[in-house]
Formats: sequence, C-alpha cells, structure tokens
Amino acid sequence: MALVRKTLSIATLGAVSFRSKKEKLRRADRARWEAEAELQREHDAREAAERRVAKAEERLKRAASDATRSADALAKVKRKRRRSRIEHLVEASAPLARSGATAVHDATTDAMHRSRKAARKARKSADKTSAKARKSARKAAASTKHAVGPQVEKLTAKVKDAIDV
Repeated sequence: MALVRKTLSIATLGAVSFRSKKEKLRRADRARWEAEAELQREHDAREAAERRVAKAEERLKRAASDATRSADALAKVKRKRRRSRIEHLVEASAPLARSGATAVHDATTDAMHRSRKAARKARKSADKTSAKARKSARKAAASTKHAVGPQVEKLTAKVKDAIDV
C-alpha cells in the first residue's frame, strides 16, 4: 500500500499526501522515543557532572581548611620562635653588651633573618595547597561544562526536529 500511495502522490503532483497518517505517527513516535532517550542520557551526564563538581568543592573546602590550619600553625611557630629568640638574645646579650652594641645588633639581625626564612617556607606551603585546590576545582568545572554542553545542543536540535515533524 505504501508504494501505491507514493506513486499516486508523485503522479498527482502532491494532491495525494506522500505519507499516510500511520506512517507520520510512527515517524513522530520514533523521533519522540529517540529524544526521550537522548534526554535521559543528558540527565545522567548532568548528574555525574554534578557529583564531580560536588567532590571538587569538597576537596576545595578541605584544602582551604588545610591552608587555614597551616597559617595558624605558622603564626604559632612564629610566636614561639620570637619568644625563644628573645629569651636567647636576652641571655646572650648580657655578655655581649659588655663587648659592644654591634654584637647585639648582629645577633638580632640573624634571628630576624631566620624567622623570616621560616615564615616564607610556611607561606609557600600554604600557597601550594590552596593553588592545588583551585586547580582541581577549575578542572572539574571545565570538564563538566565540556561534557554537558554538546549534549544539550544535540538534545535541543532533536526536540525541535520532533516538534516540526
């Protein structure tokens, strides 16, 4: 019957419809099923991406917490070192005071240099930890955007095609 209809449509220059209602319905149903399957795949991909983003945010939160703890530890170390250096300088300065003010100045400069060096070292550690967390969060966000974007465009096109049929 389909061959007869198509031949008749061509022979009558379109007066008879090329496709029957049943054929149009079958095609529309098939397009709808395909669009629903594509929508489900996109939904699954979006959920997976959201899980990855949540994990990345958790890692970022943990890294920020680690950085805060490192900064607190650094401040504590600085306070301890300052106290111990001052006490050490006071003990060492008594004999040095007799020999001259220049010896005291040299000892103080040396203590300041060591404390600055320790502070730089701790600051670098905290900066590295926070940089790693930012980098992993950016990667997760980029991969999510890259993974979901094309699927949304395909789905939109298929839904429009299904509606136009």
